[in-house]
Amino acid sequence: MPRFDIAVVGLGAVGGAALLAGARAGAKIVGIDRFAPPHSFGSTHGETRIVRAAIGEGEAYTPFAQRSFELWDQLSAETGEKLVTRCGLLVLGGVLPHAMHVPAGFLETTIAAARSFGIAHDILNAAEVRTRFPAYKRFDGERAYFEPGAGYADPERVVAAQLKRAQALGADVRLNAVVTSVAKEGDTVIVHTAEETIRASHVVLAAGAWTPRFLPPDHARKLTITRQTLHWFAPPAGSADYEPARMPVFIWNDLYGFPVASPGGGVKVATESLHARADPDQVERDVKREDIEIVLPRVRAAFPSLGAHLRGATCLYTSTPDFNFWVGPHPEIAHVTVVSACSGHGFKHAAALGEAVIANAMSKSAVAIPKAWNLSAR
Repeated sequence: MPRFDIAVVGLGAVGGAALLAGARAGAKIVGIDRFAPPHSFGSTHGETRIVRAAIGEGEAYTPFAQRSFELWDQLSAETGEKLVTRCGLLVLGGVLPHAMHVPAGFLETTIAAARSFGIAHDILNAAEVRTRFPAYKRFDGERAYFEPGAGYADPERVVAAQLKRAQALGADVRLNAVVTSVAKEGDTVIVHTAEETIRASHVVLAAGAWTPRFLPPDHARKLTITRQTLHWFAPPAGSADYEPARMPVFIWNDLYGFPVASPGGGVKVATESLHARADPDQVERDVKREDIEIVLPRVRAAFPSLGAHLRGATCLYTSTPDFNFWVGPHPEIAHVTVVSACSGHGFKHAAALGEAVIANAMSKSAVAIPKAWNLSAR
């Protein structure tokens, strides 16, 4: 039976970051995933993810977002991969909290976090937004927040680079290996897959939408898995208004989106559906006409110059009742940390969160996890 200091179950954004952090720290570490990341079955895919430093979901998240930028830059230097595009971020007026995961006062909290942590930003009026960023010519709100150091990360590249670098530093990886159980045995933890049994001193459960299967029922039922759809639209022919040099990523009412991220690609726009509950093994992966019809009128109202719907994709949210993270000791199994029920806003913090969980597991320079995220206390 192979024995490790740490086993990481799930190798998406947070699990991959934890694997890399453990390898950097010199731990004997193994990562296990039911698929072969990067893949399109969970939450870490879709060409782009918004990354921003000032966090409107709560100022406590901001240090993790800032540290994640540092870790991605380090990983990019080590691997030669371009992981982050800093095209800026616009929060256009008041976001609709009833339609998305964001809390009331999202814009105000974002501005407060930027001021508290010294994050470069501008407060723009509608005329300034329309002049500087022509793609947003329909914006007529009172004010907008612009963060020039924000932008988007390529989630597939990030995951692939994390795993490649972790393996180069000595990490073991088990792909296409479904974990069937995690249980305590003496002072260690036993992880069973169909192929083998692994013993570890500590386990990090970062299984995303499959996390409820490793929790007792009273905790599992508090996690909601929902199906989300992503959509790409054709930019106007001959126009550069939707290129990263002229279009920041945005959060606007109940939409969020990105400039054209790849040559010949589309403008990605999405909303959130917090009611379409799903089983991660049975979810409808194809984007249907009714999915397009939900987002299409909103896209046409906000961006009338965009052309045809080019393609769609699906991903999964794993959400808590208050949309905060759940990070903390497993409620029943010692030496197991449950991490990354990220409620639709986890990627921007993932690198630092994975690092923090490993530091705490190894009792090295323990990082304070906000009490509001503690799994066992809720």
